[in-house]
Amino acid sequence: MKIPPIAIPLFLTAVLLAQATKPAFTGRWEVDKSRSTARTVFVKHPELSGPPAPVPPAGHAFDTMRPQTITLRGSSLVIVDEPAGNLPERSFKLTTNNQPNITSLPGGGVNRSSTRWDGKQLVTTWVLEQGGMPIMRGTDRRSLSDDGATLIQERTVITPLHESQLHIVWIRRRR
Repeated sequence: MKIPPIAIPLFLTAVLLAQATKPAFTGRWEVDKSRSTARTVFVKHPELSGPPAPVPPAGHAFDTMRPQTITLRGSSLVIVDEPAGNLPERSFKLTTNNQPNITSLPGGGVNRSSTRWDGKQLVTTWVLEQGGMPIMRGTDRRSLSDDGATLIQERTVITPLHESQLHIVWIRRRR
């Protein structure tokens, strides 16, 4: 079968356009607590060890979420939580090509993750380890509103004794 000469440039143009349509997550984001929701159910997960993460009281699931700055360039993704009170700045350096990423955390913890594109959603799966043992795992699915002013993060968190589903609405803010 002979390929028409116009087919190759058309194919390359389609590939480039598909790559160019990735959402622009780069920016400074703050949680909109009034539009964010959280639901927790108690379910045992014996494959996870350690004490369960505390469950915030109803209506307070987002109180400790700090403004964050996301920088996305090519396959490099950096998420920086701003310092607040006695909490220092916290950075996660990831890649969007589904390769493993390891972030050391204060207190000896380690966050192991991988991030990939699923259409226009950015999907991160992660495991939090303490002393080499998994104590928590989850998934974050991030997508942008059509106007780019709102970031929606669907987060699942699984601990030894419960599962939480969080619908987090972030608003783009200027510094």
